[in-house]
Amino acid sequence: MVNGQERTTSDRTIRVNAVIRDQTERVLLLAPTGARGKSLPSFDVSGAALHAALRRGIRTATGLDVSPVRLLAVDVIPEDRDKEIPARHCLVVDCGRVGNAPRILTHRATYDGYVWAPEEDVAEHTEPHRARRIRECLGALNSGESLHLEHGWRAGEEGD
Repeated sequence: MVNGQERTTSDRTIRVNAVIRDQTERVLLLAPTGARGKSLPSFDVSGAALHAALRRGIRTATGLDVSPVRLLAVDVIPEDRDKEIPARHCLVVDCGRVGNAPRILTHRATYDGYVWAPEEDVAEHTEPHRARRIRECLGALNSGESLHLEHGWRAGEEGD
C-alpha cells in the first residue's frame, strides 16, 4: 500500500540501469543530487521503448552516445513502506565501452558529479544493494549469463 492505495504488480515502476565502461573496465557511476552515494546511470522507462528511452536518457544525463547491447539482470526491489516507495523492477543493461574515461557533462540540477570506478572500488562509492547489483552484473558480462536478482542478491540467496 502506498499513499493509502493498494498497489498491484502492474503498478510497479520499471527502471533501467546502464552499465557503461571505459577502455580500462572502470564503471561510470553518477551522483544524483540529494542521494546517498553514487549509482549506475538510471532512468524510468515505463510505457516507453526501452532502447530509445535508454539512449535518450544517457545522452541527456551524460552527453555520451551509447546503445544497449544486452540485458544483464532483472533486479526486483521490494516495497519500502516506511518511505512509501513501491516495489519496482530494475533492468540492468550493458551499454558497452566508451573511450578512456571521457568527461561527462552532467546536469547540475540532477547530478552532483560522477566517477569512473574500478570494480574493486564500486562499494566505496555506493550503497550496499547497488554495489551487489553492480558486482553481479559485471560478473554476468564475463560469464554471458542473464541474472534474476532480488535487491542485489541472486534470487534464492540469503540477504541482509
